[in-house]
Amino acid sequence: MAGVIDVDVWFANVAPVRLETLQFARRISSLRWHDRKLTLLVRALAARERWVASAAPPGVCGALAAWRGSAYTSLPATVGAFLARLEALEEAAGPSEVSFEARIERRLRRYEDPGERRLAGEVERLERTVGTRLSAAFVAAQRKLEVALGASPL
Repeated sequence: MAGVIDVDVWFANVAPVRLETLQFARRISSLRWHDRKLTLLVRALAARERWVASAAPPGVCGALAAWRGSAYTSLPATVGAFLARLEALEEAAGPSEVSFEARIERRLRRYEDPGERRLAGEVERLERTVGTRLSAAFVAAQRKLEVALGASPL
């Protein structure tokens, strides 16, 4: 059930930047490189971002009520279908433990000049700083939600 709460909190954070996410997906979906795998990865990322910006996750409260109603044996079908679609989009560019973004960044490196590499390094440092802060805020929000709903992480 913690996965459903994770997804709900994550999608709540996407809502304020929905239009920007759709715009980003639209802009990157037509990019092409001689590296066919890079092009496929970017298009798969665009498809995932479009879906994320337009999908409505199953409600946590309803999912918890249904889960309790099943004596904690099964999640509602809507939750399973939603999570399966999200997983399918993540695997669209091939199985990997590495994120879309990391795989794309690795393939783009050969197109960078030294100045762009320095700038990319600075952006990565800033992303790590912001990511650490966002992760801490996400975990805090998730814990509050779990406590409020009476759900504990499994």
